This record gives sequence, C-alpha cells and structure tokens, in this order.
Amino acid sequence: MKKIIFVLFLVFNSCNYDNCSERIGLELSYHLFTGINVDGKTYCDLINESFDGNEKSIVQLSLVDVYDGATYEHGEVLIELIHNMSERKYTRLIEKLSLSDQKEIYYYLLAGLDFTNNSNFKRQKV
Repeated sequence: MKKIIFVLFLVFNSCNYDNCSERIGLELSYHLFTGINVDGKTYCDLINESFDGNEKSIVQLSLVDVYDGATYEHGEVLIELIHNMSERKYTRLIEKLSLSDQKEIYYYLLAGLDFTNNSNFKRQKV
C-alpha cells in the first residue's frame, strides 16, 4: 500500500509542473496552463518560441487569456521575457496592438511584478 501511495505521489507531482520552467528559470504550475492552445501551440511552446525570438509567438504569448492564480504566473513569465529580450523591443511589438490588448498586458505585468521573486524587479513599475 505504501508503494502505491508513493507512486501516485510521484506521478501527481511530476505532472504538476510544466516542462519549460527550466528554460525561463521559473517553476510554473502546469495545471494552470494545460487548457491553453493558440494556433496548435501549448503555453510551453509559446514560451519556448518567444524566448527564441519568434515575434509572432511573443505577441501570442502576451495575449493569452488567463485568470485567477495563472494571472500572476503569466505576468511573471512576461516579465522574464521582457528582461530577456529588452523593454524597447517588447514595447515595439505591443505598440501595434489595440489599446484594450495593451491594457490587458499591462494588468498581467502588474500582477507579475507583484508575484515575482526576482530581485531585479522588486519595486519596479510598469
């Protein structure tokens, strides 16, 4: 019985986190992002392509609709992406978006700044 419980514990915990956390240096709660599919790409695919510099994926990742706790983690991902690529380049990409899309990104970034443990972003403003 103890072996079964241990195996179930391992399976649950191994499925609880995504496989792209290492890429961004964050541990994301996988279950918050499992339902995301944009043009056949998972949330993790969007992260990996964005960190590779794919501009379309950067915009798609920025506009992913998330709610509740995922808002904070998604905002933290966007902050790490901006840090990786530069504020100027990111701003150039999102300035082409509608005002409502820009506001949505703004709120994700606010949540991410509130949530992040990265000391580079403590007390930062959007």
